[in-house]
Amino acid sequence: MTGVEFDKMEFDEKYKFICKAFTKEVVSGRYSSWLDDIQRVVNKIGAAEQFTINEEYLRLAVLDYFTDIYRLKPFHNIKHINTQKEYGYSMYWLIRRRPVQANTQTKKNNLPEKFLYINERVVVNIFTFKMLNEMGYASNNDLNTAQREPFGKMMREFYYNLQFRPFTQQTLELAVDAFYNGYKLGNFSTP
Repeated sequence: MTGVEFDKMEFDEKYKFICKAFTKEVVSGRYSSWLDDIQRVVNKIGAAEQFTINEEYLRLAVLDYFTDIYRLKPFHNIKHINTQKEYGYSMYWLIRRRPVQANTQTKKNNLPEKFLYINERVVVNIFTFKMLNEMGYASNNDLNTAQREPFGKMMREFYYNLQFRPFTQQTLELAVDAFYNGYKLGNFSTP
């Protein structure tokens, strides 16, 4: 299902409020953006032949994300959410719904260990790239030698915690905020 197909589909009765609150174009845009991001990362890490993207699970992740944001805005009396909330809630629903699935052949041949937590790996790659990009880096290759080690450690810790520790939308939001604050405090310098 492409973003265009997502835009044309009818929403279940329980999700119609999302279209009224955010418009179909916005919801469809989020779906397309996440689909593109996931495909880019799956290709980048060499997993495209072993995995498929379950577009129904991705659709549900998008709808759950917007449901949370819909509830969050009046609770906090805000019109727009900040980037930390956007990323925290996005990561949560992408991991919770697990849209990246091993294909049948991969399941028969046993999944390579490095791909056991594929959704967590994809999420870490998508959102650390987005955060680096917002700080002026095109990729982690733009980090200087002194920055690479702590950045790599942070990515490994983040990945580990997504695999083995309980988390919520709010704790992921806090992790994003900590990343940005570390940058602001000088743990990362501008390129």
